Amino acid sequence: MEISASIERHMHRLCEEIGERLIGTDGNREAANYIYSVFESSHLQIKQLYFSCPNWHCDNTSLFAGDLPITAKANTFSPACHIRAGYDVVYTMEQLRSASLVDRVLVMCGELTQQPIPPYNENAVYLPESAREIGLLLRSKKPKAVVFINQTPNYELLMLEDQRLDIPSVTLSADEGIKLLAHPGATLTLDINSYSEQGETCHIVGRNLQPSDQRRLLLCAHYDSRYGTVGAFDNASGVAVLLTLAELFAEQNPTVSLEFVAFSSEEYQVADSYDDPYLSQYGLSIPPFDYTKEIAAPYKPSDLDNVIAVLNFDGVGHTLGANAITTMSCSTALKDTVVKVKESFPAVTIVGGWPASNHYAFYSNGIPSLPFNSVGMNNIIHNPIDDMRYMSTSKMVEVVTLAQQIVHALADKTPAWSRIFDLP
Repeated sequence: MEISASIERHMHRLCEEIGERLIGTDGNREAANYIYSVFESSHLQIKQLYFSCPNWHCDNTSLFAGDLPITAKANTFSPACHIRAGYDVVYTMEQLRSASLVDRVLVMCGELTQQPIPPYNENAVYLPESAREIGLLLRSKKPKAVVFINQTPNYELLMLEDQRLDIPSVTLSADEGIKLLAHPGATLTLDINSYSEQGETCHIVGRNLQPSDQRRLLLCAHYDSRYGTVGAFDNASGVAVLLTLAELFAEQNPTVSLEFVAFSSEEYQVADSYDDPYLSQYGLSIPPFDYTKEIAAPYKPSDLDNVIAVLNFDGVGHTLGANAITTMSCSTALKDTVVKVKESFPAVTIVGGWPASNHYAFYSNGIPSLPFNSVGMNNIIHNPIDDMRYMSTSKMVEVVTLAQQIVHALADKTPAWSRIFDLP
């Protein structure tokens, strides 16, 4: 098969025909059906793991300061509203703590919106203390609405996407924020025409099992996208690599079992616990993030003890960047093998580990993980500009070829060889 043609076919389908793949939506379901069809044509044994999630839509949003229109975007999962009220601006956490916001609209900027705020959830895998405090303060002070001002000009990123917050909220660009703040004392009129209902999404698992061999390599990528973006880089690129590898190994019949997992809901944690439908079938869960530990959970035997390593593809192949790989919860022997294979790919860089993405669920449980991503180009992910114009087919071919060679290098290895602790 021609690898480049396969990648281009998958990217075209995901980005240009399906487009946005927000959990719970038609686009997410279309992407799942497409992945299923590719797994099926690659002769994999397929299982779908369904779970509930919000199905949120927003038809339009308008904001006026007096008679002046201000361009605003409803934050994902914001409830609908029609509000007229005065507003108060806070720039610091100290101001937010002391503000009285009853019947007022809260406008947040300054140190509070230098970067997106993780949503408040006591069961979150990762929640910085500042985000925890902001989430609690919003819930206790109950402003009529919240307006977040993005601090980075020409960067259209929503500042808060919190499915558990029942307060209407929007994000303004830096330029629109300046327009608003030039009218202190104005009455704000905010209309958000949105609705949310219970939806459904799923992980899709495809297996190519070798007879009498329980060992396997797990290859994965998440197919959901953020609201308002087709997510070409994050993460249609990883899915295109995953699907191309499924097609490639269908032809090659490798000597080790392979398991391909297309995860959903990577972008938004929808569960109220650390449970994940994939891990929970093995009696495992996702532990809270801990900076001080690579393996965050105590060892618990499961069928995942048969996994030699997990290859996770999340954000690869943009034209101006360098593809990257790292090793997490891996034995020295596995690390050395990855370095050796990588020698034939001088344009790929080896970087330090990072927790964000689906590989966290594995390496934090002691399962060797090889995350793939890219370094170089900034301000792409979760942004409306994350489309095909920045993507490179040849760089995605590079990732497919590197992953293919790593699979072959690990095909005769054992889980005991790849781990940093002894299996019972």
